[in-house]
Amino acid sequence: MSAANTTERVFRLMGYSNAQVQFIIVTPEPVIVQTVQAAWSYAVRYTAKGIDLPDHEAAVRMLLSRHPSWTLIESKTVDILVNLAIADNDVPEN
Repeated sequence: MSAANTTERVFRLMGYSNAQVQFIIVTPEPVIVQTVQAAWSYAVRYTAKGIDLPDHEAAVRMLLSRHPSWTLIESKTVDILVNLAIADNDVPEN
């Protein structure tokens, strides 16, 4: 299966032209990856302040206005590595 036909629910939107920004979007149902890529590209293109001057914050606002069922996770993500030395510290939720 090609990436264009893959469906997912969680997406990390990357900044245009190596901008060091990223946004996490969650969709209520699986969405074709290319659909999200098109939506993000559209939003970046039509909110840019000029050639190679993206306004990523405005682009996210436009994306969410065009796709109101999608949710922006307004938090940084943290990479978690396995640490077997602390594995026994886990307490299950009740």
